[in-house]
Amino acid sequence: MDACNSILHDIRKEFYDATHHCFAYRLLDATPRYSDDGEPSGTAGVRILGALDHFSFVNTCVIVIRYFGGTKLGVGPLGKAYHDSAYETLRLCSPVEKTCFVPARLEISFDQSNIAYRFLNSQPARIIATDFIPHPVFSLLVSADSTDKFSDDALQTFLGKLQLTIDHEKPVFLPSDK
Repeated sequence: MDACNSILHDIRKEFYDATHHCFAYRLLDATPRYSDDGEPSGTAGVRILGALDHFSFVNTCVIVIRYFGGTKLGVGPLGKAYHDSAYETLRLCSPVEKTCFVPARLEISFDQSNIAYRFLNSQPARIIATDFIPHPVFSLLVSADSTDKFSDDALQTFLGKLQLTIDHEKPVFLPSDK
């Protein structure tokens, strides 16, 4: 939400002379937000959100900027103009699929190093950094929807001789491997 608000703030600064900066966005947790920004209720924000929902985009913000030219369109045509503007813009977009990862830290003994690399290459995890002083420590990103399986597999692979911490509070979104 902060990113969307920051973008909206920057757009309002750049297009300060526009009459309306109507927007809609839906976050990953399905939270929608939209604004008519002074247009008649229901003519802008909810119509932009409808275009966004048509494409099933999440974590996407659409801002439609309007300069009033002196001709009143009426509620129906105004709503259609906002929807069509958002729809056509989104139609031309190339979506980027991202996967949610969470930071993790795996600490093992030196005699488990070879096992660790084989294990990590078979998991939905990415090695970010390794440190071997005073013992092997792997800084990882683990697929957020696989953390329970990752933990269970790690316990089984290393026979319980490991220290594993997973930080669910700091998700990271990276492009999906496709």
